[in-house]
Amino acid sequence: MKKYLVLISFSFLIIFSSLAEHQNEPYSFNRMWKYKINKSENYHKFEFDLQNNKLSKKVEEQLKNKKTTNLVSYLLYEDGKIKIDQQTKSKYGKYYPSHSIGKSLVSVVTGYAVCGGYIDSVYSNIDYPTVENTLYENQKLLNLLNMTAGDQLYLGEMWGGQDSKMNSNGKSINTIPIKNAMKRYFKNKPGSLPGVNFNYSAMTTNVIVNYVIYKTSDDWNKLLNKIFVEDAKVKNKVYFGKTLVRTGKNKVGNRKSG
Repeated sequence: MKKYLVLISFSFLIIFSSLAEHQNEPYSFNRMWKYKINKSENYHKFEFDLQNNKLSKKVEEQLKNKKTTNLVSYLLYEDGKIKIDQQTKSKYGKYYPSHSIGKSLVSVVTGYAVCGGYIDSVYSNIDYPTVENTLYENQKLLNLLNMTAGDQLYLGEMWGGQDSKMNSNGKSINTIPIKNAMKRYFKNKPGSLPGVNFNYSAMTTNVIVNYVIYKTSDDWNKLLNKIFVEDAKVKNKVYFGKTLVRTGKNKVGNRKSG
């Protein structure tokens, strides 16, 4: 018997997102350049066999007391079917929002890149041109995945800031190309105890995915197709936004030069 249990609770979010106060970035999705992954023609269709038993009643009880239990959603996938799917009422309507899903997807893509041999291991050093002479250069990939890059002097939530806003001027590093961000804010800037202090930072995520793009090179789109179309069998299209500088007809980004 196979069981897959997914629990979403306030305490879970506190531990893993450090109480991130996310705000919408000032960009228009339809005007962004983006990597697009098409939906799967053979997408996975989940089967339901919802139960009314001792466990479902216990879940219902805990959901009603979410201020005490911190439980807001409970999903049980067992024997190829969804047996329990319960949640408290969300102010967003039918669904709960999933903050920092970009960080989660980047982690999945990075794992595939390691398993596919594009990156030796999570202990590999970040050694590509974009981060040269910055605090990210030659750091272990694992530091960035663990949000311990030592970039808390410049941005992040360690000291109560926002994950994407620069401490110096409040500008978001998600709205400018990573090359520009490195040159403007991180060139010849030292890190602070990398591998030690946890700092929830959007910059580390951007460096990771850019590094994966660099390492996979011409196989980048192939890797995305493998993950989302072949394996995950997504029902809808998936997008990874690209922040590029547009000069006339030219687009300046990080696709091959790193």
